[in-house]
Amino acid sequence: TDTAYYTLLAHTLVAGETPAGLCQSYGIDYASNYNLLAALNNNMTTFMAGQVFILPEYINPGGTPSPDGTTPAPDGTTPAPGGTTPAPVVPTGDKVEYYLAQHVMQAGETVSGICAALGVNFGTYDETIRRINNITNYNYMLPGKVLLIPSPSVPTSGSYYKVMNHTVVAGDTVYDLCAKYGLNFNTYLDMIRNLNNRWDLNTFYPGNKLLMPMYVAAATGTAAAGTAAGTGTAAGTGTGTGTGTGTAAGTGTATGTGTGAAAGTGTAAATGTIDNPGAQSIPAADTLSYLLIPHQVKGGETVSQICADLGLDATWEYLERVRQLNNLNAYFRIDPGQVLLFPSTVYPKSGPYYKVMAHTLVQGDIVYNLCQSYGLNYNTNAAFLQRLNKRDNLASYYVGEVIYMPLYVAG
Repeated sequence: TDTAYYTLLAHTLVAGETPAGLCQSYGIDYASNYNLLAALNNNMTTFMAGQVFILPEYINPGGTPSPDGTTPAPDGTTPAPGGTTPAPVVPTGDKVEYYLAQHVMQAGETVSGICAALGVNFGTYDETIRRINNITNYNYMLPGKVLLIPSPSVPTSGSYYKVMNHTVVAGDTVYDLCAKYGLNFNTYLDMIRNLNNRWDLNTFYPGNKLLMPMYVAAATGTAAAGTAAGTGTAAGTGTGTGTGTGTAAGTGTATGTGTGAAAGTGTAAATGTIDNPGAQSIPAADTLSYLLIPHQVKGGETVSQICADLGLDATWEYLERVRQLNNLNAYFRIDPGQVLLFPSTVYPKSGPYYKVMAHTLVQGDIVYNLCQSYGLNYNTNAAFLQRLNKRDNLASYYVGEVIYMPLYVAG
């Protein structure tokens, strides 16, 4: 036939891929085809590794330009068919400034100790570590926090970032550079701001220096930079949970009663999370990060007093975490009967609690399916998961990122 038509290509997203970058790799004009892409994929705002993204390939046997102004290849093929991962197109001249190792903080660890274990000079990188990780106080940091540790040498294990030094030329924008580096602009915006120690990313001029992160998945052979390793993408360094209690919580964490009912006080769950504990199938690689202790407020109690009773150090940073986790407008506005959750690295003497498990995403993971593995109802627990992970969007995680899941333990 001589009639022009579209053929639809199904591409499986990997970490860092964006619609704009994919269109560039497939020879499709992103701006001209935006409405068609949105219609084919239902939305153009949230994407996740493992998700299938549909691309329209314009085929014209006559060889005339497609509606977006580009000319298809003579054989009607595209540059990267069938889900092949397009490599980042790093601008010529960009060089590695330093590396960022990813480490999941364990109970009892200190940032200086982590640096020593990684062979990094803490004194040299102290200010950079604070800025990149949004740390105001080293004295109290909850286990489970994912730290980015600068290093002059390539990390020996786990996924990491190359921090690339780019010299701005006329026409450069941070959005376009993200596409070249295979990054989602919205996902990496804050990280780029922290790397460059500046909020405004619109006023760079030719000759200015701009630091850009380039993701490198954990090696499973010879995985290319910026591609998903499929498995083995844990961001940690293999240091274990560090709790000293032997509670790795890999698989044997059933609630025991199968009912999810609170013991004694009825303070089992701020959200009623466990829907089907008998159906739990916790991924074997998931590790215990910290605990959440529920407490039912009594008349006259304050958050600080509850912390003291539970043996918790009520620093400003800790109280702010309690406020955020429980969606409190202010510490003094709590009501009798209200159930509050308190992070802890020490097991409660009695009563129910949660194990907060760190799960490193692999290709194909979605939060909805993880909820099923943990015996949770996604719709019931979405708001709880958002607060637990400090993010409003549960759909834009990528391979190698850590998501925290609550595992209920009856008292």
